[in-house]
Amino acid sequence: MRILLINPPIYDFAAFNLWARPIGILKIISILKKLNIDFEFFDFLDISILTIDEKKKFKIKIKSNGTYNYPKVEVEKPSIFPKINRKFSRYGLPKEKFLNFLEKDSKFDFAIITSVMTYWYLGIIEVIEFLRKINPEIKIIVGGIYVNLCKEHALNRLKADYIVSSIPEVFKILNIDIKKFNFFPLPLELYKENPFAPLYTSFGCPFNCAYCANKFLNPPYTSRDHDKIIDELIFYKNLGIKRIAFYDEALLINKKTHFIPLMNKIISKGLDFEFYNPNGIHIREIDEEVAELMKKANFKDIRLSLETANKELQKKIGYKANNSQFINAVNLLKKVGFSKEINVYLLVGLPHQKFNDVKMSIEFAKNFNVKLRLAEFSPIPHTILWQEAIKTAKYDIVNEPLFHNNTLLPVADKSINFETLNELKIFARA
Repeated sequence: MRILLINPPIYDFAAFNLWARPIGILKIISILKKLNIDFEFFDFLDISILTIDEKKKFKIKIKSNGTYNYPKVEVEKPSIFPKINRKFSRYGLPKEKFLNFLEKDSKFDFAIITSVMTYWYLGIIEVIEFLRKINPEIKIIVGGIYVNLCKEHALNRLKADYIVSSIPEVFKILNIDIKKFNFFPLPLELYKENPFAPLYTSFGCPFNCAYCANKFLNPPYTSRDHDKIIDELIFYKNLGIKRIAFYDEALLINKKTHFIPLMNKIISKGLDFEFYNPNGIHIREIDEEVAELMKKANFKDIRLSLETANKELQKKIGYKANNSQFINAVNLLKKVGFSKEINVYLLVGLPHQKFNDVKMSIEFAKNFNVKLRLAEFSPIPHTILWQEAIKTAKYDIVNEPLFHNNTLLPVADKSINFETLNELKIFARA
């Protein structure tokens, strides 16, 4: 049995690698390697495959924090999109790279394709079309976030043989028993370059924020064994990796038994990584001990999930933090020496959220000299806000996931449009 695993290209108005790796695919590969099963891996978002000249052509630049831009080519916007003064592009390795790869070696029994954003499915369609053309006999399995959230759409739109909801389902199709296997460490040696490594210290989240589908997608919250995490970090260190991006949805939950002792172990072992948390951390859990450990452990980028300073809206979307908790957290982080590293997420375009609500939140957060990051809201199926999003949507978000794209501001109040959003962004940067 031979298996091809694929991370597809992205079709969107914008895309940037913010410490992203295809975790699900890498977990599957980890097991295949341990079982000595023949496989190949093609990641359309792996810039290390590009030659020096190709990187220059696409103006690829890896930032000091390990993030980077993807190769991109402007393409025609889907006809269903409204008139919007934004370029639509295909992000990822050129199609020719994949076609050359398949022409050299196409004798695979199965192809496993992952998915992420619900509105990125066009990249999956492209890959499936290539596979069917080169190898009509191949069995195609598609899993990941999109097919879990929009299963009916995936079944109707993708010409795949199997649509799966979990990794165990994949291995059931492959007729492989994986009950006793551990996925970690991830096989990052497959990449020629590793500007960072993703790390889960826990899975799931005990909260149920109104805009998040974590409860639907993931099992109940569980934390990992600290010694196994340390072993994983040592493995990555031996690969020459210097940056670690925490993928936890709730990194600071149960901090007394999880985060604090884990950080102390990392520090005592002399594991001198740079740490990043692209998923916003829970503000209310930051106390003096946590702040000091984050500084000692060398956190280079701290992202706080304030989301809004509007007290009523805070309650409505999950009440992860209030304004006084935010002030306390920022003061503690600054007390231990953090400054430019502090980033604050604010949501824009929630159902019924007004322009002035967002502006007030920006004004509030700007008082603390932090870096503001406006995050346009994307309606997600199987969330608390989904039904409200349907009622306020400008487009048919139920039947067409392309309309989930946050660039379209699909459920935003009329006071928030492309022009006023730009005003808010300029104000946030000022």
